[in-house]
Formats: sequence, structure tokens, C-alpha cells
Amino acid sequence: MRPNSSLSLELGLGIERNLSTTQWIDSIEGPDGTHHAFGTLNQTTSSLTARVNYTLTPNLSLQVYGQPFVSAGRYNRFKELANGRASRDEDRYVPFAYGGNPDFRVLSFRTTNVMRWEFKPGSTLFVVWQQGREGFAPNGSFQFGRHYGDVFSTPASNTLLVKLAYWLNP
Repeated sequence: MRPNSSLSLELGLGIERNLSTTQWIDSIEGPDGTHHAFGTLNQTTSSLTARVNYTLTPNLSLQVYGQPFVSAGRYNRFKELANGRASRDEDRYVPFAYGGNPDFRVLSFRTTNVMRWEFKPGSTLFVVWQQGREGFAPNGSFQFGRHYGDVFSTPASNTLLVKLAYWLNP
């Protein structure tokens, strides 16, 4: 969307469903050898993307990008690899009593904000602030509104960068 010549806005939504019947989970050492555990993964991933470009003056502009991201997966129907070279899928796996909890929920947020100021021809100051947030939970539930709110309570990592480009005119 472009409300006027100095402002542009962009908003995007991504939703993806994944069902994998043979997702690898773990390799478990036991007294009778190594067990390669697999399961059926039911995963939902969603993201929102927002971009704002605003030109305050011909020499001063601001760009903002942000993307929260949530992915959650639940496992069931655990099995182990019996014969990886079998031609039929049914012959490759046998049921397996997996005792762990491989379910997951990943929360993430990334933002980059850039201010650009050309204070004289050929000389520019950039100020960049980036923030990253990451969270993980061993819970495969997915609730769109609730978990997007949880993204902003996860620990944050902030970076501030300043770049000065100065034109030396002999």
C-alpha cells in the first residue's frame, strides 16, 4: 500500500501445514544396539511480515522491517527404522515405544530499523537498530493469537550500529 509518495506499507501473512509420516526424532543407544526413532510430525508454521518505508525529507528516510514467527509440531505414531533399504515403506519401520517428548514450539521475532540521513552531498549517516527474540517450549500446541503475544515476552538481543560515510572532496 502506498498512501502517499513518501510512505509505503507492506504486510504479509504466511501459514504452512506440514504432515510428515517419517520424521526422524532421535538415535537412542540401548543394550541391544542403536534405535533410530521416527514419528509422524504434524506441524503448523506461521509468520507475519511488515515493512514500512518513510521518506521524511529527500535527505532523511526511515525503513522498518519486522517479522514474528511461530512454529509448533506434535509427534505421534512412533516407530524405529528396521530395514532402511526395503522397497516398501511398511517394511522399513516397526512400532517403537519412544519415551521422550519431541513436541516443540519455536517463537521468533526479527526486526531491523534503519535511519538514513544524507547531511551533505555524498556524506551519509546510517543508524541501524536490530532486535532478535528467540523462545522454545517442549509443547506442540499452536494457538495463533496467544502464541504471537508470547513472542514479545521472549528474551531479546539488541544491536545498534552506526555508520558514517563522509565524502572527501580534494
